[in-house]
Amino acid sequence: MFETRVAGAADMASFLRPWRPPRHVAIGEGEQMDSGYWHSGSTRLRRAAGAVAVVGVATASALTAGSGVAAADFAVGCAQSGPFVTCGYMGTTDEQKLIVPPGVTKMHVTVIGGAGTDSGTTKGGRGGVVESDIAVTPGSTLFIRVGADGVGGGGGASSIATKSIAGDRNAGLESRIVVAPGGGGAVVGGTGGDAESDAPGAAGGKAGTATAGGAGGAGGAGAGALGVGGTGAGGAGGAGLYGGGAGGTGAGGGGGSYLVPQGGTSKLADAGTQAVVALNFSVVPDLGGLLGGLGSSDTGSGDTGSLGSSAGLSAS
Repeated sequence: MFETRVAGAADMASFLRPWRPPRHVAIGEGEQMDSGYWHSGSTRLRRAAGAVAVVGVATASALTAGSGVAAADFAVGCAQSGPFVTCGYMGTTDEQKLIVPPGVTKMHVTVIGGAGTDSGTTKGGRGGVVESDIAVTPGSTLFIRVGADGVGGGGGASSIATKSIAGDRNAGLESRIVVAPGGGGAVVGGTGGDAESDAPGAAGGKAGTATAGGAGGAGGAGAGALGVGGTGAGGAGGAGLYGGGAGGTGAGGGGGSYLVPQGGTSKLADAGTQAVVALNFSVVPDLGGLLGGLGSSDTGSGDTGSLGSSAGLSAS
């Protein structure tokens, strides 16, 4: 059974299903890893007990601005034990790339959008959660974004796409296969709408839908659009498949909309949950190893590289 955990980030443990995380073990910089754990600060290939390969994980004190979630750990990387692999992404809105290994045609994904920003004691809307199996093609590239496009306090959306949004925004947005939306942003006295929900009141921003951005609230607030929430005098809309509309003066923004693959499920994230993306899949069990390379950062993207050809994995 494959077990994995990001040290110091409780959120990562809660969504890596069906592989249950082990008991927590405190890990400091330069210390040994327990089996199944990603090591804080490691950027080179490491092996731990249980033949776990660990790649490309760092920690940071705060998330990239605009994600719409609280400060937390930064994690980008994959871990393997036997045939089981989990790749996890959190704490960065930069586009990440994952090359599907040889022989892999299905992945189980859990995708969580960011919450809208609070305003004092007034709460932003909760992000959404999508869990599903997705069909993938060996050798193809998946483009992963976490808590992205959160503008003006609206929660960022998390997504998996088959084309690069960083390279061609419209084509990339249209290629998304999974989207967990963000919640609407709050203003003093105006609560943000949860994922795919309107903010309260006539001036509250409306939720994004399956085909269009949410309308702005009364008072001329901006409507949501493909991938991004609207902005205006009130709280901003959450990002999503389509973004929520902004609230009018004194009102919160609406939540973004979901994109759920056939057979998948959606729900609201618990309050305080960080935006994350996790992908679980199996590779051929008789050839171990996992190569980690975060790739170039000159375009603002990361790359967990091919988990197949460069690591000696092959289709049976």
